[in-house]
Amino acid sequence: MVTENSPNSPIHSSPQHPPPSGVRHRPPRHHIPLPPTVPGHVELNPLLMSRHEALIRYNLGAPPTTASAFGNNDRWMLEAATRPNLRSMTIDMSDLIPWPIIVHASNINPLVVTVGDVFAAVHDALHTLVTEHEYRLVWLPNAVVGNRYWNGMRRLDLLNGRHWWAGLSKSQEGPEMWNLHLQR
Repeated sequence: MVTENSPNSPIHSSPQHPPPSGVRHRPPRHHIPLPPTVPGHVELNPLLMSRHEALIRYNLGAPPTTASAFGNNDRWMLEAATRPNLRSMTIDMSDLIPWPIIVHASNINPLVVTVGDVFAAVHDALHTLVTEHEYRLVWLPNAVVGNRYWNGMRRLDLLNGRHWWAGLSKSQEGPEMWNLHLQR
């Protein structure tokens, strides 16, 4: 019998990667887009936009303070993420993982989501440990979990090696929702 304090407990298991032969699938999305919080069109800060070559170089495995913006001063992380300013925004990664990332304005400026808030929220969301339920959502429900493949995994580990920021683009799912693009 495995108990919480036994050596075979998930708490004492060493982190492992998903099975190489595992079959990933996209779980159905179950969300209702929220109504807009500001009237009219919302524009994304050009620093955050998805383009052929992203203006920001950032490996999501590292802290947001390691991100660098090409051709910008040191205050770029304090810039508003959108115009008009939003207090929150939603980032969708459903092509890789089924959990949206909700970005809220931080204490730096509680009235505006900043570029830094976006990177902090993405980092925090992707460094969250995967639960068995979440693992089963991403891998087929009959995947082997007896060996606790999911234990110790972060959501970042489910991105198939795509850890580099490639920008955001407007989502068709809602008025203040953006798709996160990543590259290897």
